Amino acid sequence: MSANFTDVQVLTGSDRTIGLILAFSTYICFGAAALIYTFISRARTLNISTDFFITARNSANLFKITWSWYASAMGSFILYTCAFQAPGVNYGINGLVINAIFTGLPLPLVAYMGDYVRKHVPKASSVTAYAKWRFGTVIQVLMMIVILEFLIMNIILEYTTIGGIFLTFFGVQPYVPIIVCGLIVMTYTAAGGLFISIITDIWQSMLAVIMLVISVIYLSASFKGFNFPPMDDYLGVTNTGWQAAATLGIGYFCLTLFNEGFWQRVWAAENPRTAKTGAWIAFVLLGLTVFAMGFGGTLAYWSGRATEYSNPNLAFFLAFSDGSGMGSVAITIILIMFAVALNEASIDTFQNAMTDTITNMATVFNLDLSLTVVRVIVLVVQIPLVIIASYLATNGTSILNIFLFNNQLSTSLFVPIASGMVPRLNRVVSTFSVLMAIVTSIVSVMILGVAMYGDFSTGFLAFFWSASYNWQPFVLAPCVSFIALIFWSVVDLSVRKAMGWEMPNLPLESLAVTVPVVDRDVPESKFQVAGL
Repeated sequence: MSANFTDVQVLTGSDRTIGLILAFSTYICFGAAALIYTFISRARTLNISTDFFITARNSANLFKITWSWYASAMGSFILYTCAFQAPGVNYGINGLVINAIFTGLPLPLVAYMGDYVRKHVPKASSVTAYAKWRFGTVIQVLMMIVILEFLIMNIILEYTTIGGIFLTFFGVQPYVPIIVCGLIVMTYTAAGGLFISIITDIWQSMLAVIMLVISVIYLSASFKGFNFPPMDDYLGVTNTGWQAAATLGIGYFCLTLFNEGFWQRVWAAENPRTAKTGAWIAFVLLGLTVFAMGFGGTLAYWSGRATEYSNPNLAFFLAFSDGSGMGSVAITIILIMFAVALNEASIDTFQNAMTDTITNMATVFNLDLSLTVVRVIVLVVQIPLVIIASYLATNGTSILNIFLFNNQLSTSLFVPIASGMVPRLNRVVSTFSVLMAIVTSIVSVMILGVAMYGDFSTGFLAFFWSASYNWQPFVLAPCVSFIALIFWSVVDLSVRKAMGWEMPNLPLESLAVTVPVVDRDVPESKFQVAGL
């Protein structure tokens, strides 16, 4: 989706210079502080082994893990959640509340799932280790591919967001801030890994909260005494808003299993109780933040400061305008610094998660890749992502399109793979039944697309690449995958019994086989669960 909008505000002259200096200084200061902190930690004999680099295992107390949960779920895209309030999208105030709830709900969900995984696969460094332990290499590789796709799409989303902000307000080509962010983040995460990412999460989250409070206070003062016109129907309680429980709620819920950034916080928490408590606190903080951002967009459209011709991605910024697209320079720059802090926090989460995933994928294929080689791979991968994101930002593509692909795909995979966390199904659900349930679910969504839109390509775009979400495929996919899992499990068990073959999987205690694995960065050998 691209468009030419009438209320694009570009800072000029000294305002632009000051804004650029402060925005890039935010990037640089965080990067420099992260490097200094890492070097100080190393000087205090902190031994960052391969495992600790990737997982920061058991190192984060409640304070650290709470802010890290918060930062891992909140990138600069959060400023764009107001796009749900735009004319034509019509999520309304009820959709805004549902979005705020379900944006943070995955945090406690993955914390509780992580408790199960930590008990049964204690040396796991990735959620894909669970897939290997429960279903074998095939499902493990499938999860790795899906996780990499998720990370790539989210990096594109973050790059597109910040690129669009710099293009809109500074007139700077999107690739400039994208490259600056990518390189700075990669520099400090290459030195400290997830350990330093959690530390910067704390700094960035606190700055984000401070800037959010400033924004809310300014916005309240801006609308004091303002005579609002009657609210348009699309901003109130809408049918589309109620459908958000499916289009957003189900998608966010299912996507949790494939968010490696979330799972890394599971390993980093000092214990499962800390992980769960921190996740619940972060859930509340994140819900309040998302609601504040979205309601700012509601105020912008309700007051007339944003119109149907406005760029919906910038609705929160337009809430501070004077109605002609020109708002307070000071608050605009503060919001951009807010976006930069969130952008950096999100990108370092995704880059660390990508390092983790590639490292584990190399192990599966018996490739002995050092962390240096993996970092180079992550750097090279950024190049096409910068190009794609720059193109999307330049053309005003809605970030809702990017969200949709990940959300919809995950709905077909979640139920079959997550069934492995139900012990009673260990000798019922097999790798075969999981794969067939996933395929059946995806095919059913494609068939629905053809039935609703008349042809495959139109239906695919409507369900996987659109700013307007249909509730039907989000309900259909998990329901079909659940029914298909039962059907294919019955088929599998029947064939095994008729042929005299062994039942699907061994008991839990027989699966936790350990083999010695030498950590390349420390002299002693360690033991990890087989297949990690």
